[in-house]
Amino acid sequence: MLALELLAPHNPLVIAPLFLSYQEQRELVLQWQRGRNRQILERLIASFICLVRAEAGKVEPHCNSLSYEDLVGHGIDGLIHGFRKYKKSYRTRVSTYVTPWVRQAMKRAKENGDSVIRVPVHIHEARAKLATLWNKTYQSEHRSPTWEEMLSATGLNSGQLEAALLGVGECVYSLDEPVTEDQSPDFFVDVVPCDEPHPFDTVGRSVTVDVVQYAWGRLPKKKWRDVIRLRYGLGCPPHTQLAAAEVLRMTKQAVSQAEKRALTFMRPILYRHLAMG
Repeated sequence: MLALELLAPHNPLVIAPLFLSYQEQRELVLQWQRGRNRQILERLIASFICLVRAEAGKVEPHCNSLSYEDLVGHGIDGLIHGFRKYKKSYRTRVSTYVTPWVRQAMKRAKENGDSVIRVPVHIHEARAKLATLWNKTYQSEHRSPTWEEMLSATGLNSGQLEAALLGVGECVYSLDEPVTEDQSPDFFVDVVPCDEPHPFDTVGRSVTVDVVQYAWGRLPKKKWRDVIRLRYGLGCPPHTQLAAAEVLRMTKQAVSQAEKRALTFMRPILYRHLAMG
């Protein structure tokens, strides 16, 4: 990261805050843009370090791959980028202008770090917009968004939108990882040859069943897959929520919550395949 190279061997966490007025900050930014002086940049970073630390503290509880120090470093990178973009004609305070750049740098670092396979940034943004659109249309009109509405909301073409929908929650497994007692070996049926018939082979084959099986297999959590399998009889008799809770050793409320989240995840995939016929 540029910030860590710039501040080496200093630790971003031990930078002493420098308190300047917003007018002094503005003048320093414009002065740094003219000469790109390192000492001026260090003063600017010190004057905004409290803002960066505050934003890193908001992101850290939701980030599994980056430490607080890493988030601060990425935030400083975004801060410097905001300094470059700031213009003399802007009437907003420097702190107001650079805050979105700091958040964006941390967000992208988190997205890249949390994914086993790196997903383009525009796909992450499209998925967030799709989730908002889906919740809005379902709550206000009790229906699923149309394909045209999803294209309009995300600004993607058909191919990119399909990739955003079908790539959600793909799980990556390793053949070196042992299968525990509470883990179903069905995860590996697509990569490990097996002479025994798959449970789904006994189910009547139709386009709808195939699509449901496809969407079910892409659920990211084993708990969700188990709940949907029992509730809708995928390879077994359908279970009530109470019966499924007894089998899975969960509460009825937890089964209901898992079912709702799994169905919310599956709906865009089902709609896309059924719309294409």
